[in-house]
Amino acid sequence: MVNGMSAHVLFDSGATRLFVSLTLSKKFQDAPGTLDSPLEVEIADDRTVSAARVYQDCVLNVLSDRFRVNLVLIPLQGSKVIVGMDWLEA
Repeated sequence: MVNGMSAHVLFDSGATRLFVSLTLSKKFQDAPGTLDSPLEVEIADDRTVSAARVYQDCVLNVLSDRFRVNLVLIPLQGSKVIVGMDWLEA
């Protein structure tokens, strides 16, 4: 779950950030902030997209543990979150 909402969570060991789909982000109450510098993100269909918006301090529930994470907004199909490995630092 993300911010109390069900989502398809994809764990990507190659990702260094966490990402959220446009569809799921529309349900968030807060407005996104802006990254200091845009990211170039290669997505599954070999496209590269520029990402500049981020939802800070979201709650990611994994099993019974809660983690505070920042979610970068990218175009994905459905209500999805891609979780990189940096969330484990928490």
